[in-house]
Amino acid sequence: AVVLERLPYGDPARVVVFDAYNARQSASAMLTPAEAAGMAGEDGVFERVARYNWSGETLVNPGERPREFTVAMVTADFFAILSPRMLLGRAIEPGDIASGARVIVLSHREWQRAFGGDPQVIGRKMPLAYGDAEVIGVLPPSFQYPGTDVGGWLPMFPRFEPKPDAPEYANARYVPT
Repeated sequence: AVVLERLPYGDPARVVVFDAYNARQSASAMLTPAEAAGMAGEDGVFERVARYNWSGETLVNPGERPREFTVAMVTADFFAILSPRMLLGRAIEPGDIASGARVIVLSHREWQRAFGGDPQVIGRKMPLAYGDAEVIGVLPPSFQYPGTDVGGWLPMFPRFEPKPDAPEYANARYVPT
C-alpha cells in the first residue's frame, strides 16, 4: 500500500515554482531578479511572487564551538504564499521586513538541535555571528522548502535583495503563485 501525505502548504494546487533552463549548458538556472519582477508585474497572472536566497549563519553560543547552518533569506510573501502550518509561533511577515526586525523562523531540526525542542522558545534570542535574532516561529518536520538542509528562514531586507540581473546574486530563487 502507498500512503500519500498532503504537501505541507496551505493551498499547494496554487503554488508554482519557476526555474529557467539553459539549453546551451543543458542545466537548470535561476530566474533573474528582473525576470521575477516582470512576472510579479503581470496583471492577473500571479497573485503574489516571492523570492529566496540561500545563505549561511553561524551560531555563536558562549562557551561552545561556533556552528554554521544553512538559512534561506525570504521576501515578505514567501510564507504568505506557502502558508505552512506553524508548529510554534508565527512566520515572517511584511512588518518584520519593513521594521528591519532581526527575527528567525526555525526548522524543526534546528529547533531540536539549538534549543532542545523547548516549547518556550518563542521570543528567545539566537546568538548569531551578525547579531542576535529573535525566534518567532518553528516549522513542523514536514516543511523543508527550499531544501532539507535549511535550518532557518530570515527576512530578506531590501538592502540585501538582489539587484536586477546582478551576476553576484546568481543563486536568487523565485516562488510565484
